Amino acid sequence: MFVVSHTYSDKAEKYVTLNGNLNFGGGAEVTDVFRVIKLYGIVPETTCTGLEYGEDKHTHGELDVLLKSYVDAIIQNKKNNTGLARWL
Repeated sequence: MFVVSHTYSDKAEKYVTLNGNLNFGGGAEVTDVFRVIKLYGIVPETTCTGLEYGEDKHTHGELDVLLKSYVDAIIQNKKNNTGLARWL
C-alpha cells in the first residue's frame, strides 16, 4: 500500500496541475512500482498495510470517489483563485 499511496498522491498532483485533463481513478501501471521505489524507497507491508476496521482485503471504491471529489474541488477552487490548490 506504500506504492499505492504514493501513486495516488503523484497522480493527484499531476491531475490538478493539468486542470483535470488526465484520467484520475483507480488502477496503475506496472512501472509505477519501480518509479515509486526509485523516488521514495520501499517499506515492508506491515508498516503500511492500508487495512483498517477489521478489513481483510483492500477495497478502493470509497477512496477513489473521495479522492476524485477532492482533486476536482481543488481544480474548481484554483480556477476561482481561492488558494485551495496549495493544499495538495
